[in-house]
Amino acid sequence: MDKDLKKLIRVVAITIGAFVLFLIFNPLACVGTTERGVRTLFGAVQGDEILTPGITIKVPLAGGVIKRSITPNETKILIQLNKNAAVSADTQEIGVKASVFWRYDEQKIPQIIREYQKPDIDLIISSAAIEQIKATIGQYTVFDLGKNTSVISREAMNNLQGKINLPIILIDLMVSDFDWSAEVDKIVEQKITAMASVDKAAAEADRAEQEQRRLSIEAEAQARADVARAEGRLRAAQLDADAKRAEGQAIADYNRMVSANMAQEIQFRQLEIQLERAKRWNGNEIPTYLPLNPAGGIVTLPAR
Repeated sequence: MDKDLKKLIRVVAITIGAFVLFLIFNPLACVGTTERGVRTLFGAVQGDEILTPGITIKVPLAGGVIKRSITPNETKILIQLNKNAAVSADTQEIGVKASVFWRYDEQKIPQIIREYQKPDIDLIISSAAIEQIKATIGQYTVFDLGKNTSVISREAMNNLQGKINLPIILIDLMVSDFDWSAEVDKIVEQKITAMASVDKAAAEADRAEQEQRRLSIEAEAQARADVARAEGRLRAAQLDADAKRAEGQAIADYNRMVSANMAQEIQFRQLEIQLERAKRWNGNEIPTYLPLNPAGGIVTLPAR
């Protein structure tokens, strides 16, 4: 039993020793999918090779792999009201909260690891962003800041692009909040209230103008409709008169046709009578009149 226990202890000790030796002399390192890295030897970057995601080999014990994430980083910007405040176009002190989003340029990872630590980059970005935000705010009055937040962010970002000389890629600059003194806040509130009153009056005037325009359009439409109805009635009367004229002409034409047909019918009947007479003629002339003597009597004609 003691022999088995000793054997087990030996196996466990050998396993642990082997695992420790593997950790010490491990030649493998893993680079994550959102990481890029470089090999080092005694802490110094070796060459300009950029290690991409996957398993990579390093020199055991003396070698290593330093990695940087290429996901976006955020550098927070704070311009304090009573210290390094920005100044608006109407000379009011303004505090600002903002953020700059950026990421490492993965093609320059060796330079980044050799020359920069993230706090150094944050400090450089913060100093340059504060300068550009202040310059941009100086173009606006305190009353215009709130409604132009996105415009100020975009302008400051555009200006910042040319001021940063770092192996990074700037993604965006976003101003999230403005701050000013209680006195300025009261002035702004009064101005907003006055502007709201002006806007309300303008809206009411616009509604009145729209209503007047609507009534004018309706009146014009009604007038056009009346004219159209009158023109319609006139056209209908003209069409009715034309129809009656056409009807009269048709009746006259019909009567002429009837008269012509009757004349033709009479002529046809006369021809039939003559034909029938010719069929029955025996060679004797049948007078078409009765001869009278001077006394008014009928003259008797001798038979032939």
